[in-house]
Amino acid sequence: MKKFIKILNRSKYIFYTLPFFSDPLTSIHFQKKLKNHHFIFLDPNPLFKKLRQAGHSVFCLKELDPSTKIPKNSAALLGHSLTQKFIQKTKGTKTPAILYFKPQAKIEKIIQKNNWKAINNPASLQRELENKFNFQKICQQLEVPHPQTLISTLNPQTLKKLFKDLSSKLVVQSAHGWAGNTTFLVDKKTFLKKHLLLNQKVKISPYIPGLTLINNAVTTKHGTLQSPPALQFTGLPGLTHTPLGTCGRQWPAPISKQVKDQIVDITQKIGDYLYQKNYKGFFGLDFQLSSDQKLYLIEINPRLTASFSFYTHLEMRQKITPLLVFHVLEHLNLLYKINLEKEETRTFNQKIVGSELSQKLNHSEQQLILKAPPSGIYTINTTKPTSLKPNWPKNLEITKKRQSYLVVSKHSKETVSPNSEYLKITKLDTFYDPKTQKIKPLPLKLNQSLNEKFQFQKS
Repeated sequence: MKKFIKILNRSKYIFYTLPFFSDPLTSIHFQKKLKNHHFIFLDPNPLFKKLRQAGHSVFCLKELDPSTKIPKNSAALLGHSLTQKFIQKTKGTKTPAILYFKPQAKIEKIIQKNNWKAINNPASLQRELENKFNFQKICQQLEVPHPQTLISTLNPQTLKKLFKDLSSKLVVQSAHGWAGNTTFLVDKKTFLKKHLLLNQKVKISPYIPGLTLINNAVTTKHGTLQSPPALQFTGLPGLTHTPLGTCGRQWPAPISKQVKDQIVDITQKIGDYLYQKNYKGFFGLDFQLSSDQKLYLIEINPRLTASFSFYTHLEMRQKITPLLVFHVLEHLNLLYKINLEKEETRTFNQKIVGSELSQKLNHSEQQLILKAPPSGIYTINTTKPTSLKPNWPKNLEITKKRQSYLVVSKHSKETVSPNSEYLKITKLDTFYDPKTQKIKPLPLKLNQSLNEKFQFQKS
């Protein structure tokens, strides 16, 4: 890992990380190794004090100007005059390299105008690859198993025929969307008159009961590198109001070697395809494993994934060069050599262990947080009452203590959109019990106790 970090630190670039939808705490150990790195945020957060104490540079627009009123997105933040003034002041003779979560055309225009460097793929390429309507064709071309799919207008007549031909439950998706926000489970009793996607072009597939699995990977000039497959927590009651909504993940996935080998083979095929499309760096794949152990590739995420930050932390704990490092190297077109055989061993590394549980907002309208529990390390007991007072380790590490969890919470005065995350519980352990096929009681108990401390008001 050290040699790759040296290449980044000796380059002509200075690095700026725009805020991710998840907290920065699980990936900060990579950013701290960069000699020239700055976080850029819009809203103040109590966590900034911890970041600064740990030696990070943090720019916050609303700390400088609390009256600032701009849309809550990365393009508006990067384009603001105070943000650009900060970058000009800190860049020196180096070229700003901007790391951001999801490709946006507006961000690209700002970066191009200032002669900066984007650590991301073009938004047009990302949109093309992410389009769920085209994905079945890609799977057919690569001979990858994908559920039977129909692209059609959503209406009662279409569904009536499909319920007869396919199954009693159907998955309905728009062309674009993430974290399950535009993915719906429809059954024969579903009332369609007010459905969000009614009379729109949609992708319709049969619902496949079983486990949802994910895999992170990077395309590089040396080949495709990939993580071990992970289990994705989906549709957990109380954590999300959508039956197919994402609410966490776990490494490793409780699957057989045969299924894991299938995932590795499919990921390699997709990586080769992306490389031919001039795609660089990080991408994620979603799989569905049926109850009779049939594997289907259901989605591609051609960008940094919801799990990349946490997964980066897990890799660094094992002293493995993170996939994120190769993502950055590729987008900066820096020369580097790798031992491909050595880097590929991460795919079957059984020591990469960790879980995240995400609480989503179950209100139908945007909410303002009036009161929230503080972020920190919480210890919960199975028998004694829990005081729920957090303690922070000096190095901001996720603890390995048996009943301790890292909790990252949205804070008071923040607004939360419907089905957006406002509470996350993380641990270097597994949350899923394969015997009961359920989440273990303790993280759920902690989530419930913390959730009761929130107070909301319609925004």
